[in-house]
Amino acid sequence: MSAVAVEPKEAGYRLQLAFFVYYAGSSAASYLSVFLQDVGDFSKVQIGLLQAIPLYINVVGPPFWGMMADVAQHQRLIHTMCIASGAFLNFFVQFVSNFEFLCALIAMAAFQNAPNNAMLDQLALRETEYGRQRMFGSLGYGIGAYLLSGVIGSFGIYWMFRTQVALSFLAIFILVPLPHVDSRIHGTPMVKSPSLLTVLSPILNSSSIRFLFLIVFVVGMILGTINSFLMLYLFNLSGKISSIVGIATLIQTSSEIPVFFFADTIIHYLTIPGTIAISLLAYFIRLGIYAVVTNVWVVLPFEALQGFTFGLMWTAFTTFVKKSSPNSHGTMMGILSAVQNGIGSGLGAFLGGWIYQVYGAPTLWLSALSGVPIASVLLLCFWRAANQEELCEEDETLEETLDQKQPMNYGSISLTK
Repeated sequence: MSAVAVEPKEAGYRLQLAFFVYYAGSSAASYLSVFLQDVGDFSKVQIGLLQAIPLYINVVGPPFWGMMADVAQHQRLIHTMCIASGAFLNFFVQFVSNFEFLCALIAMAAFQNAPNNAMLDQLALRETEYGRQRMFGSLGYGIGAYLLSGVIGSFGIYWMFRTQVALSFLAIFILVPLPHVDSRIHGTPMVKSPSLLTVLSPILNSSSIRFLFLIVFVVGMILGTINSFLMLYLFNLSGKISSIVGIATLIQTSSEIPVFFFADTIIHYLTIPGTIAISLLAYFIRLGIYAVVTNVWVVLPFEALQGFTFGLMWTAFTTFVKKSSPNSHGTMMGILSAVQNGIGSGLGAFLGGWIYQVYGAPTLWLSALSGVPIASVLLLCFWRAANQEELCEEDETLEETLDQKQPMNYGSISLTK
């Protein structure tokens, strides 16, 4: 699949449109838990398991497809193939009522969908300011979910599947002409494919990267609980008003847009650790509200904290990973997605379904809230490790500079420039 040459300015507009359209289609996932409860008649434990399957698949999916793109050096082919096959498999979910077969189908769809968000992020990281590209995904997700709530209210919940497959193929049409993402080392095209040690060197050699991924794991558990059960909780809390899902999603994603727009500036002034700290504080407030407030219309305004809990946090994660892995963006972005959206979120969804079923919603949100202090301790470790590594880099640079300026001694003769 060869890309049609486009001007850089047009490529930027196409990328923004691709974010908007693809995430508008992805917003159908907001209604999946409602579909599983009201149409599939599944219990909350079963819903938790079905929601967890795609997240567990994200453990292997994004790293696998990211490495395939890095090694094959053909990111566009891998990306569009995964969008198309994932869309078809998602479409057939509506026709399956057997729990075991549905588990298998959702697993296959998840494996094909696994790299799509990370590969869009990889395209955005090529631009000057990641946040100002990524905010169009939030805009598409919010508007898509809100409009879809009207469609579902008028024509039925099955339209979530039709909308998703149509917008997925429209996104492919937009993506194809964009320039390919090549694997490069310091701006120079690679002569051969990178080795496994090269692409994994950031994790093997950096304590700060390892601590960051531990934070990502804990945040992933919190995020998996929220993404799997918040919309179902609000839907039931409202007396099963379908539009409540669209309204909540629109508030969430609308809050992400200004945060993504200014995210790079915020990170510049607050640094990566400071930015993550602000996001954790927002999580603490948000989860506390879920645990104690039972009026859905009081809860809704606090969904505006999504901009900080997701938009700002994710930009901080991706920015640090980009800086720390100049030779293996595809693989490291895949691993980042796997840790947050796979291992962490999967465990959050699985345990969350059981807690929700047995102990109720307040205990569910308090359990998620307990992850915030744990992540805060890990953040202190990350900050310390990052500072130490920065000092080591400065010492090495100083030593190299001094070595270059040292005189060359030949016996008793000193030669200086």
